[in-house]
Amino acid sequence: MSENTTNNSLINAELPPSVDNALQNLTDKPSLTIGAILSDLLDLTFGPISYWAAKARIKRTLDLEQFRVKVLTSADKIPLEKLTEPSLRIIAQALEDSKYCISEDALQDMLVSLISNSMNADLSNRIHPSFSGMIKQMSPLDAKIITLFKNERLPGLPVCQYCVMLPGITYAPPIPEHIFLEIPEGAVTPNSVSLESLSRFGLITISYFEFLHDITMYEKFATHPFYIDLQKLCPVEKVTIKKGIVKLTSLGRSFVDVCVPE
Repeated sequence: MSENTTNNSLINAELPPSVDNALQNLTDKPSLTIGAILSDLLDLTFGPISYWAAKARIKRTLDLEQFRVKVLTSADKIPLEKLTEPSLRIIAQALEDSKYCISEDALQDMLVSLISNSMNADLSNRIHPSFSGMIKQMSPLDAKIITLFKNERLPGLPVCQYCVMLPGITYAPPIPEHIFLEIPEGAVTPNSVSLESLSRFGLITISYFEFLHDITMYEKFATHPFYIDLQKLCPVEKVTIKKGIVKLTSLGRSFVDVCVPE
């Protein structure tokens, strides 16, 4: 018996029968069928990528056309005597940033308003170069909340904190920091996150050292399901509501006037 034959016998002898059979099946005809099945599964799994890419391209084309029409239509509404040459920097930056949020209608409308108002003599001097970048980073919920401030008569909007009182100690349980209920369909946590995001942009301030004079604006906080559930979780402690107010900053007022459409 040759040395190679001996070595092969030793190797095969050390393998469990199941492994030996698996190795042999790799060259059998059934394994070719398995390979074909795996190939088909891979095609089914990854093949649609091209379809989704094509679909995304079509949607992007439609979004771009819609954006173009909106900009032209909005610009046409500016009175002739108010038309002014727009800042190339503002226009170019807004168009660049639009690539990242053009598919969100609320954000698209803000960019349209920003671009058209850059051609309006009454508003162009209130535009800050950072506005389009803020819009690019906003969520649709951020846009909804900042739009609420379009009414210039509002002194601010109500916000609160739910706190649990213990003897000599006030602490906030693991709940969202800011309870904001002006978006009825919005969930408590996303609303809180959006407020913090808008505050980070410098568009709003959130204060619990003052509140609205109209106390009825805070009644909904005591009847909200989140508050009721919190009371059930804290039967011994006393759950209280700390009233606050959300207001626009000077930057926020300019942003709303320029970027939030009528």
